[in-house]
Amino acid sequence: RMPSIFEDTIGYSIDILTPLYKRKPEHSKNIEVGYVHDLRGFFPSLRRADIRLNWYKNTTKNIFDRDINYEMKQFDKRILEGVELSARYDQGRIFGDIGISYNIKNKFCDKSSAIRDVGSTGDIHTFKAYPECVNGGNENGYLKNAILPKYSITSNLGVRFLDERLEVGTRMVYHTNVKETRNKSLRDAGWFANSNNNPRWQPVFLVDAYMNYKVNENLALSLSATNLTDRYYLDPMTRSSMPAPGRTIKFGLTSTF
Repeated sequence: RMPSIFEDTIGYSIDILTPLYKRKPEHSKNIEVGYVHDLRGFFPSLRRADIRLNWYKNTTKNIFDRDINYEMKQFDKRILEGVELSARYDQGRIFGDIGISYNIKNKFCDKSSAIRDVGSTGDIHTFKAYPECVNGGNENGYLKNAILPKYSITSNLGVRFLDERLEVGTRMVYHTNVKETRNKSLRDAGWFANSNNNPRWQPVFLVDAYMNYKVNENLALSLSATNLTDRYYLDPMTRSSMPAPGRTIKFGLTSTF
């Protein structure tokens, strides 16, 4: 991947652009191993019944991110690793699914950034190596905010009525906060973590609800309500302190002719 227009121009958040700085394309190597089991052999009356488990590890070399001088540079690599589990069930009247995600690793590595062996505060005879790999991203970069929650759980549950013309359902989402931050990496290495703080959020549980009704072949109605409990929260991986929308109700009408 070559740099985007945002990554290759000067703007509000990128103050410097070094002339003749040689850009290299990002190179991504993605590995994913999964297992899918169709359970309808045990439950032939069901429309859907399956379980999926997969592990992934994505390594991106020459990753773009902003450096400490507010300049877009390239760094050695970024490593993402995680495990996902999902299951589905549908017997016609009642249906549902659940998905669980576990974030194992989100590492940002750069050898040149690690060459900072300096005397620690108050003791010039003590030297501490700056870690080559940290959680998240560079000190003044954007990647440090792109860390998934440690755990995420999403579930959908619904019921069909009136010969499946009416569908009523709910969606529930839970996610924890970020456990492994860049500052934690520095503290574990014996450094004073004084870099810009990441936007943070607390664990949150959200509930949505919806209703779809098919009046006839040409007309369909929909009603949905998101964030029913009106929680004040930040979306994961947000880059600002702008909260997500509160309780929102939407009505829709779809007609074909």
